[in-house]
Amino acid sequence: MTHTNDSLDKTRAELAATLNIGALAAGKIFTLPETVIKTLALWQDRWIARQNLREIEYRQLEDVGLTREQIGREAAKPFWKA
Repeated sequence: MTHTNDSLDKTRAELAATLNIGALAAGKIFTLPETVIKTLALWQDRWIARQNLREIEYRQLEDVGLTREQIGREAAKPFWKA
């Protein structure tokens, strides 16, 4: 991921130089799409994790020290809630 971030930073700097504006202003061009993509990925991760929690077996619950009720509460949360 660092390579991608380095490339993105270089692209932003080049854009800023070309447009003769500051790097911060150029960075704003990418902020919204990046935020949307990261948010969607986070939501997907939460949804998958909560689906997996629904399928956990009793002996696994004992291993991690959780109760069925705790798992139920977490699994019932909508994907957009932490």
